[in-house]
Amino acid sequence: MSFPGLGESRKLDMFFNIIVPFFIVIYESDGEQRLFDFLKKIIETCPLTEENKKLVEKISNKFLNKAIQNITMIEFFGLLEYSKKMMVVYEKTSLLKHAATL
Repeated sequence: MSFPGLGESRKLDMFFNIIVPFFIVIYESDGEQRLFDFLKKIIETCPLTEENKKLVEKISNKFLNKAIQNITMIEFFGLLEYSKKMMVVYEKTSLLKHAATL
């Protein structure tokens, strides 16, 4: 990828977090099964980027109280979805606790 001014790490993040998932959806909806399978295999087998590893560490410390290691990109996306749902629960719980003190 040619994005002047961006480092290699950021380019990898863009590729795995934005570009590949976007084309997975496009190829699936267009019926391009061969390309869909190829990109899905990339996401299922590639290791996390350094930035994503940092996010996994933060999420696992905040919500799971245990370390998570050696997960694939597809598992990473699932962990992100889990953390979003947990944030909603956390925010609702905090609001309820605050309302109870009023």
